[in-house]
Amino acid sequence: MTTLDKALAEYARGEHRNIDLILNEIKTAKQFPVNHQNFLSECLRLIEELPSNLMLVIANLFLTEKQWFTLEPRLIDQCICLLTCISLHNSSVLNQLLVSACNLLFSVDIHLSDEDKHRFPSQCFDLAAKCLHELVLAIPQAEDQVLEVLKMYLPSWRRPVKEVFVPCCNLFALSHWALQHPFLSNTSVSNLMNLVFMQLIDLEAHIDMTDYSNQNSIFTAADDFLETSSFEKNVLQMLEVLGASDSNEHSKVEILVWLSIMYMHLMFDALPKFPTPVKMNKREWSQLCSVFRCMRTRFFQYVLPVQNYFTAFPLILAFVCSLRPAVVVSYAESLWNFVKDNRQPTESRVRCVAYLSDTLARSNYDSNEVLLELLHDMSSWCVEYTYFQRGRVFGQSSQMSAEHTLFYTVFEAVVYLLTYRQADLLGSRSSRESCVLLPLGQLINSPFRPLNHIRTELRALFCATASAHKLNWTIFVPHDAPELLLSGLRDDNADVASSNLEFFAIPSFVCPLRRSLSTISFASLLHLRGFTPSRRLIKACLDKASTDSRPKSKHTKLRTNHFNLKALAKLEN
Repeated sequence: MTTLDKALAEYARGEHRNIDLILNEIKTAKQFPVNHQNFLSECLRLIEELPSNLMLVIANLFLTEKQWFTLEPRLIDQCICLLTCISLHNSSVLNQLLVSACNLLFSVDIHLSDEDKHRFPSQCFDLAAKCLHELVLAIPQAEDQVLEVLKMYLPSWRRPVKEVFVPCCNLFALSHWALQHPFLSNTSVSNLMNLVFMQLIDLEAHIDMTDYSNQNSIFTAADDFLETSSFEKNVLQMLEVLGASDSNEHSKVEILVWLSIMYMHLMFDALPKFPTPVKMNKREWSQLCSVFRCMRTRFFQYVLPVQNYFTAFPLILAFVCSLRPAVVVSYAESLWNFVKDNRQPTESRVRCVAYLSDTLARSNYDSNEVLLELLHDMSSWCVEYTYFQRGRVFGQSSQMSAEHTLFYTVFEAVVYLLTYRQADLLGSRSSRESCVLLPLGQLINSPFRPLNHIRTELRALFCATASAHKLNWTIFVPHDAPELLLSGLRDDNADVASSNLEFFAIPSFVCPLRRSLSTISFASLLHLRGFTPSRRLIKACLDKASTDSRPKSKHTKLRTNHFNLKALAKLEN
């Protein structure tokens, strides 16, 4: 009979002296007493014989006084198993153990050893993840409770930047760890990541990103911060930078965007620098779909209803869409279905058009077929709108713009996409033939006159593109529009002409991804599509520029030939 067996037998008779002595020696010793090294294993062996009140005493010892994660590494696993077994018998212990693991996960300054300061993921994270893993495997119904406790104890975005960075980094790390050591469902992993996404959405909803510039970004000095191989090193460097500098709210946004993108790399093996992503197994694909659905839901719930345009969260969504072509198709269909939904507020539908068109314009992974199909759907919707609203045509342009804002925005989105992606859509024969079938001539010639309600520079570029490619709606465009475009181009260099044309390829509505290029320092490294004019347009611009630069020759006045009627009369006689 072991010492614990004797103590338990005495405890059953009401004599607590020996068991109290054992627990007190464990509590007061700096290291676990040598003569009680088997205490945890013996408790596990006799777990069914332990009285409920003694279970609470032991649990309280290792949760508050001699915390389980401060024990020797060889004893931590046994202590986690013991606390998990006690949690099966007592729900209050389960909640305390979850709170202890979550506090350890969100800790900023806890280091169990000097070596831990140079490790990532930290030893604290490893212990917290292992504890949650064992707990959920033993008590599957505790999975929802884990998420609730994590949500409850996650620090607010209003906390100092370091206290925001570490918990969010560990939440993403826990999501990644859950994929490698499956113990959470796909929905739960998505909800874990959603906690960080909601931090970012709340943060961006309370600040104006246009007030910040990426020139003062904390990422400007890093060269390889988007490389997965350098991620651990960059995290440690980031902790040092955040601890030594006073960062603003803009730094929090950049940090959360960076963490989101990097863990998408790690979790789904994203390779955006290659045109064809690597193959993904079914489980990874299922998890990616779950994460995307969660992000899409939050976008419709918390981003679209806000009057101000977001830049950070749409950038992450665009990056997620770049992981697999099917994701961007689903995202585009969801946005377009929202635009067509008459039950939604008009203001939200107008903002949705801006997010949709900018994502399609700058995404590198949507095929021409998908874009053309959506262009046909959008132009067909515009045709139906002009038919059903033909009795509501007013005389003044301002009244028309206010009454038919959604129609003019959708039409401008069609023009913007066709103009911005002209090199792809008009460069190949099959795509050009599909573009010719767009009913733009019918729309331009309608009583709504939509071409007069878009940005002047975009209209000029659109008309010049139509003229250069001899599209069938060229007869309906203003003849002075190409002249307006070409009047600002006086250079014989194709690259300079191309860069000058980029200013014209901007719609009147806000482009969130374009705005992110000026507010988030590393957005330009995410391989967003830039404006590329077609060869025919460049040639037309250069030809026009060279023609206008030539000195005009003086034409001699031709002498007018008059008939001599009298001589003609004599000839007739």
